[in-house]
Amino acid sequence: MSSRYAVIDQNNRVSNVIMWDGVTEWQPPAGYSVKETHEAGMGDIWMEDLQDYVRPLSIMKPPEDDISKAEREAAYNEAKARLGASILSINLEGELEPF
Repeated sequence: MSSRYAVIDQNNRVSNVIMWDGVTEWQPPAGYSVKETHEAGMGDIWMEDLQDYVRPLSIMKPPEDDISKAEREAAYNEAKARLGASILSINLEGELEPF
């Protein structure tokens, strides 16, 4: 029965995930190693001291396009306006005024 193996490069980054029975004669390319895994994905990094894989944020976070950036900025400005409208401060003359 085959299991999943991560093919790990010299920088400890998973460059491929393969199915292999662990018995059939096969060698990873020079400079690469393999580790059996149930969860590693392409681009994950093997952390030897943790004995686990970590997923870089650049993989987890989708690239931002101009539309999503504009939507996020609009939501921020709307929330800022709502918050600003509900905050009052006292000026030097002791009078209340919007923040």
